[in-house]
Amino acid sequence: MTEAMIIDQSSTTMIENTNESQTINGIEKKKYAIQNIPRLPRELTPFAPFTAVIELDQRGPLFKGPGAKRDTGRYKVRLSDDESVKRAKKYALEQSVKYVLVKQQQQQQRVQLDNIKKQQALLLMCRIYIGSINFELNEAMLKQAFQPFGPVKAVSLTFDPVTNRHKGFAFLEYEIPEAAQLSIEQMNGVILGGRNIKVGRPSNMPQAQPIIDQLTEEAKNYNRIYIASIHPDLTENEIQSVFEAFGKIKSCTVAKDPATNKHKGYGFIEYETVQAAQDAINSMNLFDLGGQYLRVGKAITPPEGLLASTPAAAASMPTATALAVATITAQLQAKDVETNSQPTIVCLFHKYFMLS
Repeated sequence: MTEAMIIDQSSTTMIENTNESQTINGIEKKKYAIQNIPRLPRELTPFAPFTAVIELDQRGPLFKGPGAKRDTGRYKVRLSDDESVKRAKKYALEQSVKYVLVKQQQQQQRVQLDNIKKQQALLLMCRIYIGSINFELNEAMLKQAFQPFGPVKAVSLTFDPVTNRHKGFAFLEYEIPEAAQLSIEQMNGVILGGRNIKVGRPSNMPQAQPIIDQLTEEAKNYNRIYIASIHPDLTENEIQSVFEAFGKIKSCTVAKDPATNKHKGYGFIEYETVQAAQDAINSMNLFDLGGQYLRVGKAITPPEGLLASTPAAAASMPTATALAVATITAQLQAKDVETNSQPTIVCLFHKYFMLS
């Protein structure tokens, strides 16, 4: 409230018809006559008088107007409108079927892409880097030194064209990633040819590290161990009889060469418990069995291979079956929309296609 609106209420009755000003403590106070007091508009006055709401009582009969006599049931469509509705429903169903088929194809493509990435990651995991190699060593000697961990596919030494000697490092590729992992764990820092060699992953591994971490995490769901350097004369049953002392075995497989029908010197054993698998690794690694020292470590790949955690039906379902599934799904969705005020999308065969 401004200074001009300050009113001395004790003296308003004495100055009804005059306007005066008075100075108190250095502050000038103006006094107005009642009829000259500045007032706010009624709608802005904070203390406007309250107006009581008047309730009116009905004093006669209530008559219904013409609008009350209309039929409030479902709207009766004409024949032409009924045909249009049918065509619209048919078109909506066709679009729903196309949408479901597209979602199925996208899911299958994602599964295939994931499998390709895993295969590429496993191929990278099969390769190792060997550094600080003695210049007297050749590829055959390196292959012989790393052969106990698993079948070696290739060894490549990089040579200097000027000196005609290798540069002191090489790349070695195994058939399976478990062999590479085991050789890194047990050969890094080992003296070979009078020098402590360095064994590790190649420098291009970080780009596939997320997928490698995923494979390693998935491997924890299986209590599998990898066994290498198995004597050629030992059979699968003999290997199982040796390792079943650590716990109940779910499966025991030894990789066989189809050309010779003999095993390749490595295999896998799956236990029922994690403790049994760990005890077997700790006790049987570097154990002399038949004149050869076993190499035992944790398995990486699942028992069924790469497709263990992916739905096989998604990739092998025939086109007619996929179309039937999409049609049924679209029909259920349409029925759900008609019956529910807040429809929920029905995801048929969710575990195969993950349409939600």
